[in-house]
Amino acid sequence: MMPANSFRRLSLSLGVTLVSLLVLSGCGGGGAPTETKKVEALQQPVLSDSQEDRDDPIASAIAVEYAGFSKKTPEGFWYADTKKTTDPSKSFGIFSKTSNMQALFIVFDDNTATEMLPQFAGKPPYTNVYDGINRIEDDHGEETLRSGEKMKWLLSQYPLSVKNGDVFREMVAGFPSTVEGKSILVIARAYDPATAFNHRHVLFIIDALAKEKEKKVEKEEEVVVKAEEPEKELTSAEDIDKFLEKAAASINDNLSLPDLVSKANKKYKSAEGKDKAWKETSLVVGIDSEGKLRSLADKTKVPTEENKQAVKAMVEAVQAVGQFKDAPIVKGDEYKFVVHLKGSEVKLKSLDAEKF
Repeated sequence: MMPANSFRRLSLSLGVTLVSLLVLSGCGGGGAPTETKKVEALQQPVLSDSQEDRDDPIASAIAVEYAGFSKKTPEGFWYADTKKTTDPSKSFGIFSKTSNMQALFIVFDDNTATEMLPQFAGKPPYTNVYDGINRIEDDHGEETLRSGEKMKWLLSQYPLSVKNGDVFREMVAGFPSTVEGKSILVIARAYDPATAFNHRHVLFIIDALAKEKEKKVEKEEEVVVKAEEPEKELTSAEDIDKFLEKAAASINDNLSLPDLVSKANKKYKSAEGKDKAWKETSLVVGIDSEGKLRSLADKTKVPTEENKQAVKAMVEAVQAVGQFKDAPIVKGDEYKFVVHLKGSEVKLKSLDAEKF
């Protein structure tokens, strides 16, 4: 254990805070305190005991103040209180069963989260990994958030069991805090370890929640240019129908149905002679005038395993499209449409339309 005065000298020489050094040293240069467990299959620590599907007010306040996020999460997500996990560091969590993700956001008093991201990937904070076994990098990238900030991320595989070679995937990311001089580290993995983790869900929700800041800027600019720019013409009903047709094709190109859903489709068609209309589950998608995702809402009425897997496949397909071309111009700042599964393809309609 390094003496406290040595930590102070090291912190001054590196230009990072004592808290950041403690976080890094606890993981051998890779993050916050991490246990090394020699067990057959690693079990990950519980990050929060907050109530599910309900935004925690403390976590929400930290997210607004330090990350510039919206006060409320979209349907299917929730802010989780993680202070017990990261004390004394400030933090909050964003969880989702539908998107199978849990993300921990830790606030640093310096730029450690953005400048030393690769070190955190070695042994991610608050994650149990096997000692002496290197991670395998799956993917990496840099996103420009709606707030204008840059966020770098790394997706890696880590051994889950030495005996059978199973792995689990986890993502670390870093972006500047809205509070000058601070930064935020993101550690994200599956909510349900038995189900595959898709890091795109994490990138989506971060971008979606960061939109509030951009929206404020747009309003300020609107005051300046309103007199100069003519009011935009609203998209006709005919052109909206054309958009929905193209959007459905784009989603279907990215749609991959799980075996359970495909088997249910085949069984229904064999018995009834027609495609199965999945009436008990649907997805409401909101996009802005540029076609970028603003919201996703799971409208499953009966949460059977088949329905849950069906809507999850639709969510992943929509997120894979990312940005829809020729988005409709409507009175509000968001156009919403419903995605409904029929057989092995999706059908779309405007939210206010009576039927497909």
